[in-house]
Amino acid sequence: MPESTDQNNRSEDSFEALLWSLDDTSSTGRKQKKVNPLNPYLTAARFFRLNYDLFAKIFVILRDGILAEFEPKDADQEQNEETQANIHLFTEFAKSIPNFSNLITKLEREPESLTSFLKSMESAANAARYNDTGSLKHTGLQYMLNDPTKDRFNPLILKSHSKALRGWNHPQTAHLLCPARCKES
Repeated sequence: MPESTDQNNRSEDSFEALLWSLDDTSSTGRKQKKVNPLNPYLTAARFFRLNYDLFAKIFVILRDGILAEFEPKDADQEQNEETQANIHLFTEFAKSIPNFSNLITKLEREPESLTSFLKSMESAANAARYNDTGSLKHTGLQYMLNDPTKDRFNPLILKSHSKALRGWNHPQTAHLLCPARCKES
């Protein structure tokens, strides 16, 4: 019996740490430099778009899934196709995160914390998408070369150069933008 009490205490401590983490600024307004108990959940949210749906509205999916899982169901109320799809995505996503349902159950007692948690997960998912596409600006150029180990752009395109020097304003990238039927060589 003492083992389950000890396990419950650890669970409550980790939940309290997570709640504290949701308000992650100190009195000076700077982020705390501690291990963040939100990290596993934010990491899962970052991969949501890669694993499930690139253009999904993660906040809506989480909200619909939580309502379906934890709120009493009305027999009269039917769910539309979008809501059903959101619930399915939520169910699949929740399976990938250990103890996610238990955490949501605890967070439901504090609605402001639940909303903050969902918004944190949405921000993490959006930031991951932004980071993924932001790197294409320069690294995507290497795929335009026949052999990136030997070939180079002439004139060179450096990271520090503006994007205005690319596209139609650069001879090699302009050549790639032209339809094949319009090319002279």
